[in-house]
Amino acid sequence: MRRTAKSSLEGLCAAVIAAGLLTASACEPVEKGVKAGPSSAALTTGCGWDPGFSLNDCSQSNWWLEFAVDDLNVQALEVEISDSPGRTVSLPNRFGSSGRLKFTGGLDSPLENDTLVRLKATQSIAAGGRTAMSAWFGYRQATPPTCADGAGPIDAGATFVDAGSAVVDAGNSPGLEVDAGLPRGHCVSPWSPFWVQTNSAGSWWVEFQVTGGGSLPKLVSLEVVERGETTPLTYDVGRWAGGITNVPSGTQVILHATDVTGATAQSLPFRYLVDTQPLTDACKGTPSTMPGCLPLARGLLTLSMDDSLESQATLALPVLAKYGVKATIFHITNNLQNFGQLPSALTLAASGHEVGSHTQSHPDLTTLSAQSLDDELRLSKAYLVANVGQPVESFASPMGDYNATTLAAIRRHYTSHRTVNPGLNYVGSSPYELKADGAYNDVTPSQMCALLADTAAKKGWRILVFHEFTTALTSASSLTYPISNLDAALACAKATPGLSVVTIREGVAAIACGAPP
Repeated sequence: MRRTAKSSLEGLCAAVIAAGLLTASACEPVEKGVKAGPSSAALTTGCGWDPGFSLNDCSQSNWWLEFAVDDLNVQALEVEISDSPGRTVSLPNRFGSSGRLKFTGGLDSPLENDTLVRLKATQSIAAGGRTAMSAWFGYRQATPPTCADGAGPIDAGATFVDAGSAVVDAGNSPGLEVDAGLPRGHCVSPWSPFWVQTNSAGSWWVEFQVTGGGSLPKLVSLEVVERGETTPLTYDVGRWAGGITNVPSGTQVILHATDVTGATAQSLPFRYLVDTQPLTDACKGTPSTMPGCLPLARGLLTLSMDDSLESQATLALPVLAKYGVKATIFHITNNLQNFGQLPSALTLAASGHEVGSHTQSHPDLTTLSAQSLDDELRLSKAYLVANVGQPVESFASPMGDYNATTLAAIRRHYTSHRTVNPGLNYVGSSPYELKADGAYNDVTPSQMCALLADTAAKKGWRILVFHEFTTALTSASSLTYPISNLDAALACAKATPGLSVVTIREGVAAIACGAPP
């Protein structure tokens, strides 16, 4: 059963789906099907302005786009995608660093590697309002061929060689790079969190959420670049916040953080109160100082099922087998004993799904006496070990009700505790307060796919909570999930790069390093 409002999952789905879109453009139009590199005719005519297109692909993926220009007067960058005529996406996020501008944005559908794209840059009106386009190039496979020298047309005597995924400048035109497989200045951040400013931030009060990158931060601070001042922030209720001395809107600042493994990260310089979602500077982080303790390398997904319901074996089990994934089943042992549900539990366990406890009788644990609380925890585990035949290490509180007293009792009997507090888990999260999102009847397959893409992008561990299943396409009960939607969700999980399906036990092992007791 669930206690938290389902609006938390719906809001997260909406935020993920609302992410911006991105594509690329060219110096002179060339026909589709041309690999990377402009034609000789296109190069001869040239462009009157060269913004210096380049890759910034430390965080690029099939769902997230990043490109850079060397001209600080560029106000907008768009990406045109060849496989969808007319599909052009503006990159909404604009950041300045070391004389370059970085433009980023998300996609509402995946962009496959090597799809031909091109970039279009537009200057500010004050700088002349000019536009320039790159040639078509293979996404994530090639460096964008740049425009001609901004002084005028390219010298017709210059020789350009198309090397497949690279353009080699054998003449006197500046700005073109040789692609040796990675863009110039390529860096991989050891820990790359997401920095998001909250609505409470102001000139005298800073407040950011710092999540993602596979690990939890333990220290966060804000540097005001022009003052050389750095203010440590304090964590409270999901936010890092603190008082500051009048930092006007637009002031250049940098966020710094250290995670539970000792790895550091910092944002690119950004305009305070203006750029509310700065990106990590991939070249400025440092790796973990704890040997063998690293952030999650990819997103993790767990399917958990509560209440020992028969449809979990009759409907969900074949779908789980179809995709070769394992779930964690939290059983109410009185239901197994008294309502004939033990055969279903045995079938699930025999198929390799993890057995977890959901108490004997599904009470509000916070209302019980010490003895009754211990009985619910201890006897349910003993019954499962004796009758279902697996070690039982994972526990889920009925209705999500727990407090300090119940947590202390849970620790005596189990190695983990799943809540119904929504959100992602990371290296450093407590195994006794695992966050989980309810899978309710009105969460659509597209919303679920967006949620899984977000999980992979942030390299977090997302636990989903299911109850009853139905063959109907819709359900009046919020806790009854159409089995066709589960099939669609698992198909999406399989197709999402950087995402693995694990049990609760496996997920706890993955985040154990650096976790509080």
